[in-house]
Parts: sequence; structure tokens; C-alpha cells
Amino acid sequence: MRPARIPALIAALALLLALPARAAAGGTDDPLISRSYAEGVYRAEVIAALDAVRAPAPAGVANTAGLTVTQLHAGDTATLADGQQLILLSGDVGLTVASGSLINCTLGRGSTGGAARQCHRYVACLGARITATCASERAVVALSPAVRTEVTERPIQTDVPADGLPFADVLPGDWFYADVAGAWARGLVNGMDATHYAPGENITLAQAVKLAACMHQSDQSGAVTLQNAADGQPWYYTYVGYALEQGILDEMPLTGWDAPIDRSGFVRIFYRALPAERYTPINTIPDGAVPDVPTDSAIAREVYGFYAAGILTGYNAAPGRPAHAFGPDTAITRAEVAAIMNRMFDPAARVRFDMT
Repeated sequence: MRPARIPALIAALALLLALPARAAAGGTDDPLISRSYAEGVYRAEVIAALDAVRAPAPAGVANTAGLTVTQLHAGDTATLADGQQLILLSGDVGLTVASGSLINCTLGRGSTGGAARQCHRYVACLGARITATCASERAVVALSPAVRTEVTERPIQTDVPADGLPFADVLPGDWFYADVAGAWARGLVNGMDATHYAPGENITLAQAVKLAACMHQSDQSGAVTLQNAADGQPWYYTYVGYALEQGILDEMPLTGWDAPIDRSGFVRIFYRALPAERYTPINTIPDGAVPDVPTDSAIAREVYGFYAAGILTGYNAAPGRPAHAFGPDTAITRAEVAAIMNRMFDPAARVRFDMT
């Protein structure tokens, strides 16, 4: 090892050992980080970071590994300064060392950059300026919370045919027309049949899973290719399998597929359809502000996150309900779902309101 690399390695080692709850050092044949650390604490942190992809924390909030999971698309960059870290979880990322040193703590040696290795921990030090550039269509990285990112918003196609929508029950002038049109143009929704959308009908658990799966696939790949199951299986099995693989669902419900889903179940599923960093807060929603969702509720993260992002606003003037009540036990209509999906995909469609 070149002498010039030794100070950088010592600095990285000091940084790692300064973190709390570190394991004791291993044997003399261990690399930069001890074997006990690599097999214990570090492995647990990588697993926690991977888990955060499936169940992410709200945007800007560190996950249990102390890092923030961020999605990058082709050409997006993240710039690391002294002491900041990166773990590549999926996709391809190129690392460029403009100044200072970059340490691959997993291998226990300095790095000159190039293609990052998945699940390896990289630390910048000694006056570093390290640029990580997404080299694939999509990459997911775990970063120190203060890392500066440059992310380009991708264009969204929402064109509606000149002759309008094919649905006789969705007409210009309906409050939900633009939302249904946008979701339909993206390939996220279709009608109950060729000419009817049924905007007033409640959606079922199976339909909610299908919509969330389609949203996730559209976001990840730019198109929806999922189709109804064949070979005698229930039509929704394709979407359920995808949702389980992608962490949209934690487990396979045994019953209730054709029953209306309540808003609690709906928000749990839809929150995971897109990465949490897409839910940038535009509204201030103090703890306890949502009348029927206390902050210790099982759905508080999802509801407060969607309210803050302007995706949900709650009931406005519903009889017997306070302003901005969520209605966790009530059903949700197909028109309301179209509005939520549009707001999830298009930040310009989100609603600003005040609950302070």
C-alpha cells in the first residue's frame, strides 16, 4: 500500500470507530475494518438500508442504518464531501474523485473511483469532492443525510386523444375529468369496461394492489407491462406477485380481495408505490393536526406524509366530519383514487393548504 494512502485509511477508520455501538476489533489479519465489525454491525446496516428501500422513511429522514435512501436516474449525481458515505444498493453508479481521497471500507483500501460495487461502503475524506453519477436507467443509493444531489425530474406524458376519453361517465366539467385523463394516459387505470370508468364506485383490495403495482412499474421503467393473470388464476395474481416482490405488500392477504378497501389499507399500499423522496413536503402538518389520525397511529407516517406533500387533503365539508379528517375506516372511490394518483406523479397537481 502506498504511504500516501495511509492517512486516508486512518481517517476513515477513525470515522467508523467514532460511530456508536461498534464491535470490538478482530484479529491481526483483518482488513481496515475488523472482521467482527464487517460481519456484525456493517452487515446489519446494509440489511437495514436494503429494508429501507422496501419500506422507506419519509423524505429526508435517515433510516435505521443512519443513511438516507435515494433513487437516482440516468445522469443524476450525488456529491460527497469529507466524512460522507455512500452504499450502492441497486443499479450502476460511477465514482469520480475530483479531490481528496475515497475509501472503500468494505475492502479496506483506497479507491481511485470507477464503477461502484453494490453493498460496498465508500467514505470520502481528506478534503474530498467525490461525484457519484448514475450510469444506468435507475440506481438506488444509501447516502449520508447531508450529501448534495442533483436530480432531474423526468417528463410525464399525459396526452389525451383529441376525441377525448372512451368513458361515457367521465365528461369534461366533472371535477375528476383531468385526473382520470392523466392516470388513463399514463396507462395506470382503465375502465370497468371499454366505455365506463365507474368514478363513483369504491375500489377493492385487488384493484388497489393493481393500481399501486402499475404506478411502481411506470415509475421504475417508464411503462406499464403488467397484465391480468391467465391460466385460470384470479386476474389480480400478477399484480399481487409484483407487489410482494417490490415491497408494496408485506404479505399475501388470504381474503377480502373483492371487498372495498378502506382508506387505512389504501394509504399503506399507495405510500409504497413510489419512493418516499418523491413526497416532498409543501404543507406544514403539525403532530396531531389530522383530527382522526393520532401521531401514534399505525398509518400516521403515511397519512401525515401525504398531507404534507399535498397528495391528500382529507374531507373538506363532509357532514359530521371536522375539516381535513382522513376517515380511516371509510371506503374510497375510483374518482378519488385517480386524483391521488395524479398528485403522486405530478408535483404541479398537488394541493397547498394550511393546518398550523
